[in-house]
Amino acid sequence: MRAVVSDIFLEMPRCYSGRCQRTFIHDTAVLWNTFASVVEVIRMSFQQLKCTAHAWLRTPA
Repeated sequence: MRAVVSDIFLEMPRCYSGRCQRTFIHDTAVLWNTFASVVEVIRMSFQQLKCTAHAWLRTPA
């Protein structure tokens, strides 16, 4: 992962092949950015963040 774009969101790695876009880093950045856009993560403690992330992942898409 290159750099932090803001205080919360991560910059997507630059890649142009389908193989690169299916990597763990790319998928993790997409997942984090989606989660951070829905939940206000800055004001949470680490434990609150873990519990909220777990509940968010269990909700049906």
